Amino acid sequence: MLTGTRRLRNTGFTVIELLVVVAVVGLLAAVAGPGMAAWVRDSRLTAASESLTNGLRMAREEAIRRSHGVVFTTTDDSPGLTSAAVAGGRNWAVHQVPRATETLDYLRGGFLLEGGGGTTVTGPAAVCFNSLGRRVANAATGVSGATCEIGADPMFATFTLTQAGSSRSVRITISLNGQVRSCDPAAAGGTVNACP
Repeated sequence: MLTGTRRLRNTGFTVIELLVVVAVVGLLAAVAGPGMAAWVRDSRLTAASESLTNGLRMAREEAIRRSHGVVFTTTDDSPGLTSAAVAGGRNWAVHQVPRATETLDYLRGGFLLEGGGGTTVTGPAAVCFNSLGRRVANAATGVSGATCEIGADPMFATFTLTQAGSSRSVRITISLNGQVRSCDPAAAGGTVNACP
């Protein structure tokens, strides 16, 4: 005969089940940790190279659109009207090069190395574009520390980005005609992202 009592069921986890779950999570973290660290390093390098590439392309497009000389600089200052050019800077800025009767005009800026992260940028402090979008020399840019030169390799101005702890690097080249290209120096010739 049923008396109307129900049997209560225990719900939840036992200590052994919890220990198994913790062990599995720990094992997965140990296996995924090095891969995750490499992914973070590569992400920082990719973000910095995309910012630099986009800034250079924007500077060239502004020179053509305005039919006026433009200077792209790397800087350690916050991007703005008074940001001084520094080779290997943590940020970038674009200014319209003033003519004799004009004052310096700040157009746009961006960040390359937000939060550090071990990314290093090497390359010129300034790259100038003329009204046709071509890379040119210019000693009178109006920006402190910014002198645009056509270097030892007149065909290209080059930036190289490296990441601490990574064997990967990115090279960004600006040809004399102003074309901006990003490539991987370690890529085998003939592959899509190989450097010339």
